[in-house]
Amino acid sequence: MKNIPGTITISNPQPDDVVAVTIDDPISGTRVVEFVVNHKEFSQALGHRSRCSGTIKYFNDSGKVGMVREHKSIIVPRLETRSREDIDIEAEARKLWAKWEVDGWQGRAIDGCNSHNHVGKDKVKVCFTRWVSKEVHNASGPDSNDVSSFAD
Repeated sequence: MKNIPGTITISNPQPDDVVAVTIDDPISGTRVVEFVVNHKEFSQALGHRSRCSGTIKYFNDSGKVGMVREHKSIIVPRLETRSREDIDIEAEARKLWAKWEVDGWQGRAIDGCNSHNHVGKDKVKVCFTRWVSKEVHNASGPDSNDVSSFAD
């Protein structure tokens, strides 16, 4: 079993009669598990060191827990969304940015049509993210998260 750092948060989300205990992996930025329990049962468990029953949501289906989250900004062609209301933004981004989505990197599609990210008339700065092992991250070097641009 591998030990990784983690953070725990205890909160009182809506509705007010429950407590949510979440465990997150700060390196990957990924939630690992959430335990939701009735507020009264949780209080009794804390006070009497007894068990309480609740609902568990396990979030590691992505395989990202224990990985390092890397991100970089790349200036890429802008998605044309003004003239086509029925556009599938994710599909268009995957097609348009395929040459930058290598080695696990994936562009955040919503960035492609956000006017705040525009660079000139037909380009946009997009955040690309990937999750890699610590070894791959360390081998990437300090320049791996620089802003890059596509060749005109």
